[in-house]
Amino acid sequence: CNPIINEYVPIPQPNRDNYWVLDFGLGFSPVTGQYKIIRYLSASKFYLSSQVLVEIHELSSDMEEEEEASDSWRSLGFAPPSFCNSTCKEKGPFLNGALHCLLGIGGFFESICCFDFVDESFRFLPSPSQFDDHKEPIRHMNFALLRNCLCITHFSNSNDQLLGPSFDLWMMTDYGVKDSWIKVVSIPDRYKDSMLIGSVTLWSNGETFMWLLSSGLLSFDPTTGRFKLIETYKWKTQIFGEIIPFVPSLVSLKNVVGEHYFKNLERGRRVRINQKCFEKRSS
Repeated sequence: CNPIINEYVPIPQPNRDNYWVLDFGLGFSPVTGQYKIIRYLSASKFYLSSQVLVEIHELSSDMEEEEEASDSWRSLGFAPPSFCNSTCKEKGPFLNGALHCLLGIGGFFESICCFDFVDESFRFLPSPSQFDDHKEPIRHMNFALLRNCLCITHFSNSNDQLLGPSFDLWMMTDYGVKDSWIKVVSIPDRYKDSMLIGSVTLWSNGETFMWLLSSGLLSFDPTTGRFKLIETYKWKTQIFGEIIPFVPSLVSLKNVVGEHYFKNLERGRRVRINQKCFEKRSS
């Protein structure tokens, strides 16, 4: 879906009576130039299953009409055991042809797993050495994609009275190399009634935007050391949501699936972008 130009592409519905669809993921193969959708299925309603079936569907302008049917999904077999046995998963960004995910067991971080859309297989990436003891609660960790590098945000609830809790951002400067993980941001947590969940984006001037549970969007200016709450949509009730970075694009979905298959959004509000504000923040 491209909300800027109100276009979307219908996805073929599952046709497996004995399986539940657990999740979807969208990716792109830089080798073939094709967009692909991956889905996870299980005989159980939950991820906690000994076997998670993986299927993939290709979005292409060369699709034949009969390929819109549910049999257009190709089976890739079952996900690796460590993925199936993980009791909690945190979805991450698409980078270098792969969709990333944090895996946890018993509520604690275990590993970084990714699905490669080029060779259509799973692989694992090294994590920062700080997390090698697997004692970090995965709920204190999240992904970020900053300066085209894979990052992990970490809420460190230190018992040190001098240091106190902090929000740390680790960046993998050389993709796939364990020793390239460095801590690039460490921000003291001054919001005792809430929790810093994750980094949303990082501007070139060093200003960091973070997702603050119960309060929305928060910015931190490293030059002044000051925080600022950013006005967002005002919720009428206390609910849980997610804030993600969005880059506006005028690329039509016709270029992906062909003119016959894309559709227009006839209902709903268009997304409005404050261009002046966007340019000011980007500079």
